[in-house]
Amino acid sequence: MSARCGKYLEIALLFCCVSALFAACGDGRETTPDAGLGDVAIVDTGAPDSGITDAGVPDAGTDAGQLEKLTSYVDPFIGTGGVGFGVGQLIPGATMPFGMVKVSPDTTERTGAVEFYHCAGYYYYDPYVLGFSHNHLPGVGTADLGNVLFMPMVAMDEKMTRPSEYRAPLDHATELAVPGYYSVKLPDRDVTAELTATTHAALHRYTFASGSERFVLIDLDHMASSNTQAFDEHITIDTASGSVSGDVLGKGSFSGGYGGLRVYFHAVFSAPIFAYGTWTETGYVPGTAQAAGDAIGAFVGFGPSDGAPIMARVGMSYISAEQAKANLEVEIPSFDFDAVRAAADAAWEAELSVARVEGGTAAERTMFYTALYHVFQLPTVFGDANGKYLGFDGQVHDAPDFTYYTDFSLWDTYRTLHPLLTLIAPDRTREMIVSLIKMYEQGGAFPRWPMGTGESGSMVGDSFSIVIADAFVKGVTDFDVDTAWEGMLPPADGPMPPGTTYGGRGGIEDYLALGYVAADHDSGSVSETQEYAYNDFAIAQLAAALGKTADQERFTQRAGNYKNVFHPESKFFRGRNADGTWVEDFSETGWKDYYVEGNAWQYRFFVPHDVPGLAALFGGPAALVAELDRLFALSKAAYPDEKGSPLFPKYYWQGNEIDIHTAYVYAEAGRPDLTAEWARWVMRSWYGADPDGIPGNDDGGTMSAWLMFAMMGFYPVPARDIYVVGSPVFTKVTLNLKGGTFVIEAPGASRNGKYVQEATLDGAALDRPWFSHTAVASGARLRLEMGATPSDWGKF
Repeated sequence: MSARCGKYLEIALLFCCVSALFAACGDGRETTPDAGLGDVAIVDTGAPDSGITDAGVPDAGTDAGQLEKLTSYVDPFIGTGGVGFGVGQLIPGATMPFGMVKVSPDTTERTGAVEFYHCAGYYYYDPYVLGFSHNHLPGVGTADLGNVLFMPMVAMDEKMTRPSEYRAPLDHATELAVPGYYSVKLPDRDVTAELTATTHAALHRYTFASGSERFVLIDLDHMASSNTQAFDEHITIDTASGSVSGDVLGKGSFSGGYGGLRVYFHAVFSAPIFAYGTWTETGYVPGTAQAAGDAIGAFVGFGPSDGAPIMARVGMSYISAEQAKANLEVEIPSFDFDAVRAAADAAWEAELSVARVEGGTAAERTMFYTALYHVFQLPTVFGDANGKYLGFDGQVHDAPDFTYYTDFSLWDTYRTLHPLLTLIAPDRTREMIVSLIKMYEQGGAFPRWPMGTGESGSMVGDSFSIVIADAFVKGVTDFDVDTAWEGMLPPADGPMPPGTTYGGRGGIEDYLALGYVAADHDSGSVSETQEYAYNDFAIAQLAAALGKTADQERFTQRAGNYKNVFHPESKFFRGRNADGTWVEDFSETGWKDYYVEGNAWQYRFFVPHDVPGLAALFGGPAALVAELDRLFALSKAAYPDEKGSPLFPKYYWQGNEIDIHTAYVYAEAGRPDLTAEWARWVMRSWYGADPDGIPGNDDGGTMSAWLMFAMMGFYPVPARDIYVVGSPVFTKVTLNLKGGTFVIEAPGASRNGKYVQEATLDGAALDRPWFSHTAVASGARLRLEMGATPSDWGKF
């Protein structure tokens, strides 16, 4: 979860609690059909050794290692539901990997779309669908986008311009979602709507009942939720070419922070336009072909149905309507819906084929491949088909040798998503880092959470430094590292230069002078200190790789600054004032001003870069293990009441990033058996193969990437060239990496077979519960013999 924009989070938390209670009581969750998974579910039995599945043994189905179509394992409805802080904010619509266009249904409750449940537009338990908009921020707990909504209609009048009138009942029994394709039947108008997509365009197919009147409504005032607003809209209908084009300035919770993001579209219909009209704030005007202003929309009509569907090709761009049209003509030049759908399916099959799994259950394979599918949703391709993109300076630029991306949830994604992409898609990692460097060059600073053409200002720390350093130390070096280094230093070494409009570390003066951010000077001080220490560690690793010895030494020293906010008596990280005194107001489970999106328990073990140093603060590895045990015991006891609660969990919280690494701290403290124990508990308890199957906002693929790593049996430590061994779910995983094939064999892996008994890497004994990225990037074979009882393997 990442949405820290000043006091926005406090408001969002209140909104979340109220809306969660409202939704749980009144949205019809008990009677809504499932997403087509039948009785497959993940059930928590409460037993510590129950594994992650309800069945507990491999089913008799075909292994993904043998199955030709991996897309058949993907269920896009996973993560589209949830309650309270468990809302996944994912979408079921048609997308391409990292596609600019994410055409998907937007839904609403009976009395309107409560913001926190509709940040991405769709909420599984809603009873109504509003229509199909073309861009989304899936898995992000902040409302934005959802522009250019289309909706098929069988009648049009002034009343039908209102969302409460043009919406349709949503029947999950008629929904189908697979990678690159979505369909649903709208029962009140007997219309079947189908969607497919390319990277920059969408293709709609609406099949009307015989003899029915046929209209398509276009609402430019629509955005994802109530906390977003559209302005300065334009639309033009050209009956001669059968096209509609226009643009809208959308201001969401992120884009509104830099003045809004303008979206352009160009749509071409498959049948002649016989009727048309527009509406504005001042009224509904049939027969008009142009409109401008706020709260505008249009409709086009095609006469009674003759049995042929109405199709709409829709191109999108953030540069101009001409670019939107060009994108459309390059990617969808005709109305061959089945060909576009087949191409999308083939593209997704190619992406998913990076991993082949054997063993496990059908539900586990669905969870794994759906997680991989969600990993390829964000960041977003922001450049047009010709490589042009709108930069942070508001100017159009060319990207001749890379694809330009935006929408980086960096505070979240540096932990799992980017390390996963560095492993399985290093060329894309390189393009994403080049994109971040361009943002620095064109905007004046590296961003924390770039969205669209600007910085949202969300969260804390210089997470970009970890992303860049992690990639570089793992061999992704084909980018301008000198410029990246140049941009890392200003926020790390002091206040940002005059004229810089974003970026920088809050409380940096105290951090440099005192070795910590003072709680009486800056909110979020403990979290900032811990994040900055990790950022400094990453910078030190990059300095070492570049041969910058002096910088390596000073940033390595600063990487230990987390120790300065560790309270020696309570053994928690706590707020500390500038004069060295400790803030008296302390609670182990309450959200205090000196933490960011978390509490003392959740930040207690957040030192991923220095577990030995953390252990020393507790009195040694055994003492650290004892406190980890206490955390998970408390978490397990509280979990039945916290799952689905509108209130945040008090102890371990998989739905928030700061402690998702915690189970793997055990292994670095010498107890890999306990890593296995609790990693399996997290998988079983917090994930599932249903709409509620994500532990919270997917946060740009962070939660999905965590699940992939956990199920494969190893976990990254960003900016360090190691993976920590965990507890594989599958008996075999084959990763087709750029440098070679990495195979993880885990004979005996099962519901109870979760403990490593012995391990080898390329035939040599692996005595410690970790291995290097360097050792596997060019191909390797990791063999983990699994058993039902803890062993002494890897202990120290």
